[in-house]
Amino acid sequence: MDPIWQQLICGSLDPLLKAAASVDPTDAAALQSLRSKGSAEQVAVILSLLEARKRARGRLEDHDQLWLSVDSVQQATRTSVARHKARRFRTVLGDGPVIDLCCGIGSDAMALAEGGAVILVDRDPLRLRLARANLERMGQPAWVLNADARALPLPPLPLHIDPDRRVGSQRRHRYDQMHPGPAVLEQLMERHPDLALKCGPGVDTDNLPAGEVEFIQDRRDLVEATLWRGNLDGSVARRATLLPSGETISGDPAALDPYPDENPAWIHEPVAAVERAGLLSQLQGRFAIGELHPRL
Repeated sequence: MDPIWQQLICGSLDPLLKAAASVDPTDAAALQSLRSKGSAEQVAVILSLLEARKRARGRLEDHDQLWLSVDSVQQATRTSVARHKARRFRTVLGDGPVIDLCCGIGSDAMALAEGGAVILVDRDPLRLRLARANLERMGQPAWVLNADARALPLPPLPLHIDPDRRVGSQRRHRYDQMHPGPAVLEQLMERHPDLALKCGPGVDTDNLPAGEVEFIQDRRDLVEATLWRGNLDGSVARRATLLPSGETISGDPAALDPYPDENPAWIHEPVAAVERAGLLSQLQGRFAIGELHPRL
């Protein structure tokens, strides 16, 4: 791991970090002054940390205290969503160890650790060290393993896995485009019956393995789909959940019946999670609603 990150986490660069927090990174004179207090490499790493913390604002709790890299923030699970998922793990399975595979900077692991033991696994040594530091900051023990999921015999414990779904800046929505791919993921599913697979909200559900697919919306943002398997599967095909309220509906996806009036008094735009889960028809028993036009 980069020794500068190790120095940062251990606190030996705290004076430089404090000085950098008040510097405008576009101010050349201020940057030159900052570089007089540390090496150019140290300043670059610290500025990247501060930028990552800035990007995490509104997404990760205590963002200004977490150990983050810029690229890891893009993939980190929002704190509200991580806690929602962790609640199911702990309610169903108790406080026993859960493996967080492809843990990144540990946003899911931090939520899981609030209710029990967590084992952190990632092939990137920097992200793994950041995740460990984030858990230790909470006062939680962190068991870590730097390894690749493609060649890793893990004990048959409950598993949360967040596979890579990007190529550069491009998101990938198909199950067979995840990394690790289906061959590895399905081996993991055999060895770990109780499993949650984090997917993007645009995932092609037709190609996913069997299990409950939950679409999770945080306020206005549809942020994640989770495939739940084993005892974590709620025995429904689809679920839509709205946070922070926790309101949820579930059932089988079905087409919404047409609305009988071509000139309705009101036109409602459905909550994205409910629409994406195909569960608008579940609301027809509660409200006088219908589809105004197919695929509108």
